[in-house]
Amino acid sequence: MDASKFTFSELEAKKALLLEELNSDEQNQITTYGDHDPFSVPILRCDKCGEDGLLKHERHSNGNFKYFVQCTGCGNFHKTMGKSPELGILLWNIINPNGFYYARFPLFGISGLSPEEAKDRMMKIRRNLEIRDNLAVIEVITNPVVGQQKPAIMYKKRIKLYLHWAIWAQAAIRAQLPQKYRKKQHLVEPGNESVEPNS
Repeated sequence: MDASKFTFSELEAKKALLLEELNSDEQNQITTYGDHDPFSVPILRCDKCGEDGLLKHERHSNGNFKYFVQCTGCGNFHKTMGKSPELGILLWNIINPNGFYYARFPLFGISGLSPEEAKDRMMKIRRNLEIRDNLAVIEVITNPVVGQQKPAIMYKKRIKLYLHWAIWAQAAIRAQLPQKYRKKQHLVEPGNESVEPNS
Protein backbone atom coordinates (compact mmCIF):
# COMPACT_ATOMS: atom_id res chain seq x y z
CA MET A 1 0.00 0.00 0.00
CA ASP A 2 1.01 3.61 -0.57
CA ALA A 3 2.03 5.12 2.76
CA SER A 4 0.44 8.45 1.79
CA LYS A 5 -2.96 6.78 2.23
CA PHE A 6 -2.34 6.32 5.96
CA THR A 7 -2.53 8.93 8.70
CA PHE A 8 -0.03 8.84 11.54
CA SER A 9 -2.62 7.34 13.89
CA GLU A 10 -3.58 4.70 11.32
CA LEU A 11 0.07 3.70 10.96
CA GLU A 12 0.41 3.46 14.74
CA ALA A 13 -2.71 1.25 14.88
CA LYS A 14 -1.33 -0.94 12.09
CA LYS A 15 1.97 -1.17 13.95
CA ALA A 16 0.18 -2.39 17.07
CA LEU A 17 -1.64 -5.12 15.10
CA LEU A 18 1.59 -6.23 13.42
CA LEU A 19 3.43 -6.37 16.74
CA GLU A 20 0.62 -8.46 18.20
CA GLU A 21 0.94 -10.94 15.33
CA LEU A 22 4.74 -10.93 15.57
CA ASN A 23 4.47 -11.86 19.26
CA SER A 24 2.04 -14.72 18.58
CA ASP A 25 3.05 -18.28 19.44
CA GLU A 26 3.55 -19.20 15.76
CA GLN A 27 5.77 -16.21 14.98
CA ASN A 28 7.75 -16.54 18.21
CA GLN A 29 9.07 -19.87 16.92
CA ILE A 30 11.00 -18.03 14.17
CA THR A 31 14.08 -16.62 15.87
CA THR A 32 16.70 -16.57 13.10
CA TYR A 33 17.01 -16.73 9.31
CA GLY A 34 20.58 -18.02 9.16
CA ASP A 35 24.15 -16.71 9.16
CA HIS A 36 24.46 -15.99 5.43
CA ASP A 37 24.73 -12.30 4.53
CA PRO A 38 21.57 -11.44 2.53
CA PHE A 39 23.59 -8.84 0.60
CA SER A 40 25.67 -11.67 -0.93
CA VAL A 41 23.50 -12.97 -3.78
CA PRO A 42 24.64 -15.27 -6.62
CA ILE A 43 23.36 -14.62 -10.14
CA LEU A 44 21.72 -17.77 -11.53
CA ARG A 45 21.79 -18.96 -15.12
CA CYS A 46 18.73 -18.41 -17.27
CA ASP A 47 16.11 -21.18 -16.96
CA LYS A 48 15.06 -20.64 -20.59
CA CYS A 49 18.40 -21.10 -22.36
CA GLY A 50 21.02 -21.89 -19.69
CA GLU A 51 23.21 -18.86 -20.39
CA ASP A 52 24.59 -16.48 -17.76
CA GLY A 53 22.67 -13.52 -16.39
CA LEU A 54 24.34 -10.10 -16.40
CA LEU A 55 23.56 -7.35 -13.87
CA LYS A 56 22.60 -4.06 -15.54
CA HIS A 57 21.26 -0.70 -14.40
CA GLU A 58 19.29 2.22 -15.78
CA ARG A 59 19.03 5.78 -14.51
CA HIS A 60 15.43 6.88 -14.11
CA SER A 61 14.04 10.39 -14.54
CA ASN A 62 14.32 11.02 -10.77
CA GLY A 63 18.08 10.38 -10.99
CA ASN A 64 17.98 7.07 -9.12
CA PHE A 65 19.42 3.88 -10.56
CA LYS A 66 17.29 0.75 -10.93
CA TYR A 67 18.89 -2.66 -11.32
CA PHE A 68 18.00 -5.79 -13.25
CA VAL A 69 19.61 -8.94 -14.60
CA GLN A 70 19.34 -9.85 -18.28
CA CYS A 71 20.25 -13.13 -19.92
CA THR A 72 23.32 -12.85 -22.16
CA GLY A 73 21.83 -15.51 -24.43
CA CYS A 74 18.10 -15.05 -25.03
CA GLY A 75 17.63 -11.61 -23.45
CA ASN A 76 15.22 -12.86 -20.77
CA PHE A 77 14.80 -10.43 -17.84
CA HIS A 78 12.45 -9.61 -14.96
CA LYS A 79 10.04 -6.79 -15.79
CA THR A 80 10.40 -5.27 -12.31
CA MET A 81 13.66 -3.50 -11.51
CA GLY A 82 15.24 -3.45 -8.05
CA LYS A 83 16.28 -0.39 -6.08
CA SER A 84 19.62 -2.06 -5.34
CA PRO A 85 21.90 -4.48 -7.23
CA GLU A 86 21.07 -7.22 -4.71
CA LEU A 87 17.33 -6.78 -5.17
CA GLY A 88 17.71 -6.80 -8.95
CA ILE A 89 19.58 -10.12 -8.72
CA LEU A 90 17.00 -11.63 -6.36
CA LEU A 91 14.15 -10.68 -8.70
CA TRP A 92 16.04 -12.45 -11.50
CA ASN A 93 16.62 -15.54 -9.37
CA ILE A 94 12.91 -15.71 -8.49
CA ILE A 95 11.99 -16.18 -12.16
CA ASN A 96 14.81 -18.71 -12.69
CA PRO A 97 14.21 -21.10 -9.78
CA ASN A 98 15.59 -24.24 -11.42
CA GLY A 99 19.18 -23.03 -11.22
CA PHE A 100 19.54 -23.48 -7.46
CA TYR A 101 18.19 -26.53 -5.65
CA TYR A 102 16.39 -25.41 -2.48
CA ALA A 103 18.36 -27.88 -0.31
CA ARG A 104 21.49 -25.78 -1.03
CA PHE A 105 19.89 -22.59 0.29
CA PRO A 106 22.20 -20.92 2.84
CA LEU A 107 19.25 -19.40 4.73
CA PHE A 108 16.08 -20.44 6.57
CA GLY A 109 17.18 -23.93 7.69
CA ILE A 110 15.44 -25.78 4.84
CA SER A 111 18.38 -27.84 3.56
CA GLY A 112 17.42 -31.02 5.38
CA LEU A 113 13.68 -30.81 4.75
CA SER A 114 11.47 -32.52 2.19
CA PRO A 115 9.90 -30.18 -0.39
CA GLU A 116 6.56 -30.33 1.46
CA GLU A 117 8.19 -29.56 4.83
CA ALA A 118 10.28 -26.77 3.29
CA LYS A 119 7.16 -25.27 1.68
CA ASP A 120 5.35 -25.17 5.03
CA ARG A 121 8.36 -23.67 6.80
CA MET A 122 8.83 -20.98 4.16
CA MET A 123 5.18 -19.90 4.36
CA LYS A 124 5.71 -19.09 8.05
CA ILE A 125 9.07 -17.43 7.50
CA ARG A 126 7.76 -15.32 4.63
CA ARG A 127 4.88 -14.08 6.79
CA ASN A 128 7.36 -13.27 9.56
CA LEU A 129 9.43 -11.23 7.14
CA GLU A 130 6.36 -9.47 5.71
CA ILE A 131 5.43 -8.38 9.24
CA ARG A 132 8.96 -7.16 9.96
CA ASP A 133 9.15 -5.40 6.58
CA ASN A 134 5.92 -3.52 7.26
CA LEU A 135 7.08 -2.61 10.77
CA ALA A 136 10.39 -1.32 9.40
CA VAL A 137 8.59 0.86 6.84
CA ILE A 138 6.26 2.26 9.50
CA GLU A 139 9.26 3.00 11.75
CA VAL A 140 11.02 4.95 8.99
CA ILE A 141 7.84 6.91 8.16
CA THR A 142 6.81 7.73 11.71
CA ASN A 143 10.26 8.44 13.16
CA PRO A 144 10.69 12.23 13.05
CA VAL A 145 14.31 12.21 14.30
CA VAL A 146 16.47 12.33 11.18
CA GLY A 147 19.62 11.16 12.97
CA GLN A 148 17.84 8.06 14.21
CA GLN A 149 16.43 7.09 10.82
CA LYS A 150 19.66 5.64 9.39
CA PRO A 151 19.62 2.43 11.50
CA ALA A 152 15.92 1.95 10.70
CA ILE A 153 16.56 2.42 6.97
CA MET A 154 19.45 -0.06 6.99
CA TYR A 155 17.34 -2.58 8.92
CA LYS A 156 14.52 -2.11 6.39
CA LYS A 157 16.91 -2.79 3.48
CA ARG A 158 18.18 -5.96 5.18
CA ILE A 159 14.67 -7.25 5.91
CA LYS A 160 13.60 -6.46 2.33
CA LEU A 161 16.46 -8.62 1.04
CA TYR A 162 15.63 -11.46 3.43
CA LEU A 163 12.04 -11.26 2.22
CA HIS A 164 13.07 -11.62 -1.42
CA TRP A 165 15.43 -14.46 -0.50
CA ALA A 166 12.35 -16.11 1.04
CA ILE A 167 10.32 -15.56 -2.13
CA TRP A 168 13.18 -17.05 -4.16
CA ALA A 169 13.28 -20.04 -1.78
CA GLN A 170 9.53 -20.54 -2.28
CA ALA A 171 10.00 -20.49 -6.05
CA ALA A 172 12.87 -23.01 -5.82
CA ILE A 173 10.84 -25.30 -3.56
CA ARG A 174 7.82 -25.07 -5.84
CA ALA A 175 10.02 -26.12 -8.78
CA GLN A 176 10.97 -29.28 -6.84
CA LEU A 177 7.49 -30.22 -5.65
CA PRO A 178 5.58 -33.00 -7.40
CA GLN A 179 3.04 -31.47 -9.79
CA LYS A 180 0.04 -32.42 -7.62
CA TYR A 181 1.41 -30.42 -4.67
CA ARG A 182 2.17 -27.31 -6.65
CA LYS A 183 -0.06 -24.35 -5.95
CA LYS A 184 0.31 -21.26 -8.05
CA GLN A 185 1.68 -18.50 -5.87
CA HIS A 186 2.23 -14.83 -6.43
CA LEU A 187 5.97 -14.98 -5.91
CA VAL A 188 7.25 -11.58 -6.93
CA GLU A 189 5.62 -9.05 -4.65
CA PRO A 190 6.09 -9.46 -0.91
CA GLY A 191 2.40 -9.48 0.04
CA ASN A 192 -0.75 -7.45 -0.06
CA GLU A 193 -0.04 -5.66 3.21
CA SER A 194 3.22 -3.98 2.26
CA VAL A 195 3.41 -0.30 3.19
CA GLU A 196 5.88 1.62 1.08
CA PRO A 197 6.99 5.20 1.63
CA ASN A 198 6.73 7.57 -1.29
CA SER A 199 9.95 7.74 -3.23
